[in-house]
Amino acid sequence: MNKHLLSAMLISTACLCSLPTFGEVKYGIKGGINMNNLSLDNAGSNFSAKNKTGYYIGGTCDFHLYKKWTMDISLLFDNREVSCSYKTKSYENGVQYLSLPISCDYNVNFCKNVDLYLTTGPQFSYCISGDNSKIELDKSIYSWNVGGGFKILRHIELNYNYNIGIGDFGVFTPISKAAGHKLKNNIHQIGLTYIF
Repeated sequence: MNKHLLSAMLISTACLCSLPTFGEVKYGIKGGINMNNLSLDNAGSNFSAKNKTGYYIGGTCDFHLYKKWTMDISLLFDNREVSCSYKTKSYENGVQYLSLPISCDYNVNFCKNVDLYLTTGPQFSYCISGDNSKIELDKSIYSWNVGGGFKILRHIELNYNYNIGIGDFGVFTPISKAAGHKLKNNIHQIGLTYIF
């Protein structure tokens, strides 16, 4: 089993096992859109990429840590659309991941029945579909989330998140692998969560 995926599973299991130690536990569903920002190391002017819109959806678990601090663990189906061109040729690819974001939230009261929160934490993603002959994807990727949003009436969350890729997203095979041309991928996310 891939060591990054194994690490993600161990961390999530440890967090879930520790849930009874903390305060109130809440479950919910979340979904939203992904806007990819793809780049290529040392590509020069021959490479360009378009921001493409995908989506994510899945379940989430939110639990209270201490005073204004909460933690959120989610398991998401994550669909990312990749579009890029090199010289005169264009390449498009839909990539599907199973993603596990773990975030720590700091919450402050904004107004009656509305809280403002800031969030950050790691995300582990494992590619389940999407390889093609031009874009050779890394099966597992590690990233870091930074964002914030509003919690309304304790049940609805509106949020923005910036997912920063750590390491490589994959290799763009029309250019030699030996030349150091590695793909990077950062993602803007806008989402909605409903807590039961």
